[in-house]
Amino acid sequence: MGMYSQDVHPVLFTEQVAQICWYYFGPHLASGGGRRYPEQKVFEFPAPFLERFKGMFTAAGATGPGRPTDG
Repeated sequence: MGMYSQDVHPVLFTEQVAQICWYYFGPHLASGGGRRYPEQKVFEFPAPFLERFKGMFTAAGATGPGRPTDG
């Protein structure tokens, strides 16, 4: 997402991450319906989800809480 402005991150998160997660782990699998793509929708996913997702990744050389260290 680094190549896009912060303004579009919520929509990109919905399109790229949330829909992929739904495809692999959505409720349709519990009914034995097999994998299928979700209906297309465009909305801004709630900010806490996006921030938690972005917190899983770091820039090279970043330090701070939750970041790997040498040693």
